[in-house]
Amino acid sequence: MRPCSLPQRWLARRGNSRRLRRFADVIENLPHGAGIVDEGDQTTVNNISEDRLKHYNKILKEQLAELEQEILHVESGFMAQFGINPFERVPPGTIMRDLATEIVGVQHTIRDLKKDVTAFEDIKKVKAWLKKVQREAAKMDDYGDCPF
Repeated sequence: MRPCSLPQRWLARRGNSRRLRRFADVIENLPHGAGIVDEGDQTTVNNISEDRLKHYNKILKEQLAELEQEILHVESGFMAQFGINPFERVPPGTIMRDLATEIVGVQHTIRDLKKDVTAFEDIKKVKAWLKKVQREAAKMDDYGDCPF
């Protein structure tokens, strides 16, 4: 049987995560062959004492609760950052589609702004436009176009 150890890729991926270090400690302290068991290794499972099993299950339940809390925290932050209703369940595919739509909208805005910048390069046209706006504003009374 292989010794109980946490795969190095997990350690590299998570860096200094407190939960991962705790999990690694639990795995490293398991008796040889009593770690994460393959489906076909029933003998090893049968040899783990009931107290040990309860201990491992307790630790795994604590870790699961911590991970669920971390997921909730990350999801809440993400939803707040992007203005998503926190009570709405949003599948990742929907988020990606909404993101693609938002990107297209920003690209259109950039295109329009570039046109505006080009239009404002000719100072004579800008002055003429400003005079036109001022004349139109002077023609309106204080509540000229207000519907109420």
